[in-house]
Amino acid sequence: MPAGVAALLTIVLAGTMVTAFLFLSGRSYLLQKLPGAPGPAPTQALAGTVQQSPAGTYWGAFLPGADQDRSVVAKFASDVGRQPAIVSAYQQWSGEPSFPATPARWLADRGTVPLIVWEPWQPGLTGRAAVEQPAYRLSVIAAGGFDGYARRYADQVRAYGGPVLLEMLHEMNGNWYPWGGMVNGNTTGDYVAAWRHLHDVFREEGATNVTWIWTPNGETIPNTAANMPERYWPGSQYVDWVGIDSYNWGVPQWRTFADMFGAMISTTAASMARGADPRTARASCPSEASMTW
Repeated sequence: MPAGVAALLTIVLAGTMVTAFLFLSGRSYLLQKLPGAPGPAPTQALAGTVQQSPAGTYWGAFLPGADQDRSVVAKFASDVGRQPAIVSAYQQWSGEPSFPATPARWLADRGTVPLIVWEPWQPGLTGRAAVEQPAYRLSVIAAGGFDGYARRYADQVRAYGGPVLLEMLHEMNGNWYPWGGMVNGNTTGDYVAAWRHLHDVFREEGATNVTWIWTPNGETIPNTAANMPERYWPGSQYVDWVGIDSYNWGVPQWRTFADMFGAMISTTAASMARGADPRTARASCPSEASMTW
């Protein structure tokens, strides 16, 4: 969701296990006692998919400017007394920026996996224009309209060779991004087709060092049957990790972790466990869920 939130938590599941979280804006002291980082990237062969943490949990942060200034990560690590396992950065497709190979390699050499939130849109627009961006319509992506850029990007990721967490088309069950299934002339079917197409492009280019993260929003907006998260599920062969974004606005009161994530964890875990067609699957959504850390 656009900037200005009080705090954003992201959790990531593999199978039915919570394996990674969290991005806390400006709250580095909360991370001091969390488990350690994955090992450094291999120097020759391509890294594979990032696996579950042997310690039980990866922890990481979104650090503005970290992809441009190495001191940002170094200061953060010094402040919390530990190198983060994951550092995220946002990249918008407008202008077709390259994969940030140099900072990614610097992070990987220190045991930190870069997470790229890859966003097909032109940011900075206001009002209806921010969401209604026909150039970035999902059907255009699925039909290969951005294949030139996607293939160049995949080639750059492959050349880098280290582990990469790629989170694209996130929060698709919301109505604030041009790739949302209920805006910009999109459908949930277009979303699945676009995701699968981009995944296939990376595979064709040999960028097998990507770990693919599919991330719905914790609250579905609009909350309709047509917009349920399971209708966006690309299929287990196209997804490595499942994430959930949730926003704690603090209004009218601060929300608990279970309030923010419980129902969506149940929904996604049930769909994954059954292996049902995600566009027709149904799942119960209890108000609270047990979690393994």
